[in-house]
This record gives sequence, C-alpha cells and structure tokens, in this order.
Amino acid sequence: MDSENMNLRRLVSLMEKIHTEIRNLRRHPTLEKKYLDNADIIQTFNISARTLRRMRKNKEIPYGKLGKKYLYSREMIEKKLNKK
Repeated sequence: MDSENMNLRRLVSLMEKIHTEIRNLRRHPTLEKKYLDNADIIQTFNISARTLRRMRKNKEIPYGKLGKKYLYSREMIEKKLNKK
C-alpha cells in the first residue's frame, strides 16, 4: 500500500510539472501564429471583410495564397495597421 501511495504521489507531482510546462509554452511569444488568415485578421484588428478585401486589391498589404485561402504575415499586418 505504501508503494502505491508513493507511486501515486510521484504521478501527481509529474502531472503538476507537465501542467506547468504546458502553461509556460502557451505563453511563449514564438508560439504566436506567424501567418494569419482572413478570419484572424478581421477578429484581431477589428476590420471588416470588405476593408480587408480592398486593402488586398489595392496592394496595401502583402499576402500569399495557399489554395483558396489568403494568408498574411502577422508582422507585416501589424506594421501596416498600427501605422493608421
């Protein structure tokens, strides 16, 4: 029985360490998305889909396409939209 309690305590301790590591990883800045899609841009920067389309059409913001999905560099979008 003592052996089981020790194993259980070790397991709980290990789980707490893992939980702490996961929490730290989530806060790590390099884990932020480097590329954003239309929905991300609209939500993050509070602009309309039409504004985003206009900016793309007028080449105001750089973008790429992956299939039918538009992708934007987070860094470039932040620079452009924070200038306004």
